[in-house]
Amino acid sequence: IVAAGPSLDKNVEELRNVSANSTVLIVGTVFRKFLKEKIPFDYVIMTDGTVGVYPQIQGLEQENKPLFLLATCYYKVAKDYQGERYLIFQKAYKKSEQYAREKEYETFETGGSVLTTAVEVAISLGAKQVVLVGADLAFSGGTSHSKGTAEVHHIETMECEQIQGLDGAVFTSNQLNIYRKWIEQRIVREKNVKFYNATEGGAIIKGMKNVKLSEVVK
Repeated sequence: IVAAGPSLDKNVEELRNVSANSTVLIVGTVFRKFLKEKIPFDYVIMTDGTVGVYPQIQGLEQENKPLFLLATCYYKVAKDYQGERYLIFQKAYKKSEQYAREKEYETFETGGSVLTTAVEVAISLGAKQVVLVGADLAFSGGTSHSKGTAEVHHIETMECEQIQGLDGAVFTSNQLNIYRKWIEQRIVREKNVKFYNATEGGAIIKGMKNVKLSEVVK
């Protein structure tokens, strides 16, 4: 699972070496970056319900990469994108649960973010190992996202909370910290799945083994 955290810039090139028996799921924020840099991947996932998510596929509507969409994702994404689209029906949302029941579809926990939803999807679809890349869940280097995405912002860390990171203390937001805790609580319930954090920066996610992406790829 590839998120858009600043530390992605450290090891994104290693993703070119991922074996064919692995599945690479990227968040929509890095969709354009991966296409431009010709980095291979298998699926894209998008969850944001606001119009602000639309630029992630604008101009890329004809791409043929399969797209996972939360049922409440901004409607024009599903309407305009021409590749394969798969809906994720979330738990704890009445309309989504009702529709899923009527169609006998599975429902998923989401955790509130695209990264947490991706983790849930990977677990629920039977992944034996889940590897996170670019999942800083913190403002590594005082920035919000990986270079080459439209979301990069400089962060005034004076207003942030400090937590334990892979390379010492890191700054994060309350919301990002909630996502981190959700992942920790979610993965502890899985006894037969191995979890690796190959982000190489950002916050520590308890329950995940911290590794270099190059080691995982080998």
